[in-house]
Order: sequence, then structure tokens, then C-alpha cells
Amino acid sequence: DYEAAVAVLEKAMGRLEIRGDSPELAEGLSQIARLHRQRNAYDRSIPVYEQALAVNRRLENMPGMADDYGGMGLAYKDMGEYDAAIDHLEKAREIAVALDHRELVARFTQNIGLVYWQMDRLDEALTCYQAALGIAESINHLRGMSICLSTIGILPVSYTQLTLPTSDLVKISVVDGSIK
Repeated sequence: DYEAAVAVLEKAMGRLEIRGDSPELAEGLSQIARLHRQRNAYDRSIPVYEQALAVNRRLENMPGMADDYGGMGLAYKDMGEYDAAIDHLEKAREIAVALDHRELVARFTQNIGLVYWQMDRLDEALTCYQAALGIAESINHLRGMSICLSTIGILPVSYTQLTLPTSDLVKISVVDGSIK
């Protein structure tokens, strides 16, 4: 049960807070924030992400900071606050670039593309997914490639047919299991 899980995690976090900043405290806070976000409790999720981010900043934990910014970005996306979503996802991506963590760069780029898609800004969405696809291909990240290709494939058909090179349309068809 959601509330029981949150209560257990918050009790554990209370014990960790007494000891001061630690990677465990930051990760625990991030887990609580993710749990709230998964349950669409954004009013609870965002403040906990901000707490986790503050701990990760003090610890200079760049991967944790990227995760927290990314989580907040997704929460803002789900709330329809697209400018805040892009801002937070861009910060997450900047950290991933600084860490040279290309898988995360691709994931955050995909998420930014998703926000643009929800804003009906298909040019920017397609650009993000194509960039993320290039990164995923460069590191042979099959899941990332699949996500990008399938998302590109479900953009409005008239839009993709007018703007995608034929080679990308063939890749998308192959993912579908057929060549058209």
C-alpha cells in the first residue's frame, strides 16, 4: 500500500537525517519523490525531489542531481507545466553531458522530446528523438534505440513522412516487423 510504503521510507529518512547528509539520505528522498510521482501526488513529489537535490548538491553528487532534476522534469511534464519540465530536463541533461554519461544524455533528450511532443511542437520533438537515437546508436544501447525509433514511428504519419529521411522510415518499419 502506497501510504504504508511512504510511512516506512519517511521513518527511515528521519533516522538518516539525524546523521546528516549522506548518499543514503539523498537516495531515500529520491525514492520517496519517485513513489509520489508514480502516484500522481506531485504536490508531495516536487518538494521531496527538492530536498534530495539539496542533499545531492551538498554532497556534490552529480549523478544524483541529474536524477533529481530529471524526476522533477517528468513531474512537471505530467502536471502540464511544460516550461518548468524542459528547464529541469535540460539541467539534468547538462549534468549528464558533464559526466560524459551518454546513456543518460540520450534518456534526458528523449524526455525533452516527449515534452515538446505534448506541446505539439513536433519539429523540436523530432529533433530531440533523432539526436537521442544518434547517441543510442553510438553506444549500441538497444533499448534507447528502440524507444526512439518507436516514438518517431508514432509521430503523426503525415508529419514524419514529410520530414524524415527514407532511411529512418525504413528503420521504423523494420522495428514494426515489416518493410513498407
